[in-house]
Amino acid sequence: MNTIAVKAPKLSSKRWLVGIAVLSGVLCLTGMGVYLQIPPLLTLCMVLVLLLVTGALLMLCYHQQQLALAKAFAIQEQSYLAAVSQREQRFRDYSESSADWFWETDATHRFIYLSKNTASMLGGRSVQSLLGRSRMEVAAEDGLYQSKIWEEHIEVLEKRLSFRNFEYSLLDGAGQRVCLSVSGVPVFDAAGTFAGYRGVGQIITERQLAKETLALQQANLETMFEARTAELAAAEAHLRMIIDSSGDGIIEVDVSGRIIMVNPAAYLLLRYQPGTLLGCSLHNTLHHSYLDGKRSINPNLVTLIKFPHPCNI
Repeated sequence: MNTIAVKAPKLSSKRWLVGIAVLSGVLCLTGMGVYLQIPPLLTLCMVLVLLLVTGALLMLCYHQQQLALAKAFAIQEQSYLAAVSQREQRFRDYSESSADWFWETDATHRFIYLSKNTASMLGGRSVQSLLGRSRMEVAAEDGLYQSKIWEEHIEVLEKRLSFRNFEYSLLDGAGQRVCLSVSGVPVFDAAGTFAGYRGVGQIITERQLAKETLALQQANLETMFEARTAELAAAEAHLRMIIDSSGDGIIEVDVSGRIIMVNPAAYLLLRYQPGTLLGCSLHNTLHHSYLDGKRSINPNLVTLIKFPHPCNI
């Protein structure tokens, strides 16, 4: 508990007054003894009585001061304890009703505090089984230690840096894998010495499993796409081989009537050099092009008529 500072009532002025009164009384008694010719012994007794009464009054004032001080201390202590209890209760309410849990580690990164709702968040896993152990040790014992991500995290911890949304996995109370995301800040004592970390954690199992499922599906789709692409390339190569080896002329045109594919047999039949018909209009190449309807036979076709394809001989 923190030390409570209570200011004592100021009684210095009263002490001065009492001192002056005692001094005045002693002088008065001495003067009266001399004036009234009272024996010195009797005068001394009267002075002693006065001093005793004065001492009793001073003791009474002192006890009153101590009583006031104790009362003020008790009031401030009750107020302080009530405020601390209220803050602790507020923190417990927040932690128990939150979807997150709170944790604290020492300078060796071992858990020294876990909020009350940690057990329920981890599927009934005992908090006592986690206290005194680091999250790295727990993950390793659960068989879920992944060297790459932990090496990067340990490097951050050694540098005493804050971290956010560090993701790892462990086993819950039923032995099922649960995915966690934790964030923390370093803690230093009054002398500036590193004392550990404090932070929050949350369960991200559903999100992590969805991410992993999506990644697996994406990998499967990429594999299927690559396999399908290879199949299509093989089919296209096979079809191309059939078209190129065909003895019949084959021409492919687009929607505008432009030639986009001609096999070797077609070039041979039409007496064009390979590649010269690509992009040409099929109509202008094979049919008349005069407005009066006169046919204009392609010279190559005339030659073709005179000299039939060798395969037709």
